Amino acid sequence: MGEMTFTITQLGQIFLAMCGAFITVGGAYNLFKGFKDRAKEPDMQRDETLKRHGEMLDRDNKRLKELEDGNKVLLQSMLALMSHELDGNHTEQLQKAKKDLEEYLISR
Repeated sequence: MGEMTFTITQLGQIFLAMCGAFITVGGAYNLFKGFKDRAKEPDMQRDETLKRHGEMLDRDNKRLKELEDGNKVLLQSMLALMSHELDGNHTEQLQKAKKDLEEYLISR
């Protein structure tokens, strides 16, 4: 078989072609990476929105629980007042309801 010989000019051209190919591949990689990052951006925004909504729901649930507890105390107090008003008895229930209402209002 014949020997392959290259001149310095040909070696320089091969080197420049390889550098050009490397730069082209690197540019294509960066282009696709940019597309991938832009495609992920809505996911990150959605995740942040979901996190924020989760925090709001937790706060709302705590507030609703507090309101439920307050309503329960108020309804028990009203029931004790109605029972006392109807028959004049149930003073112990009335005192307990008063104590519970005081504790609720102080602990808020």
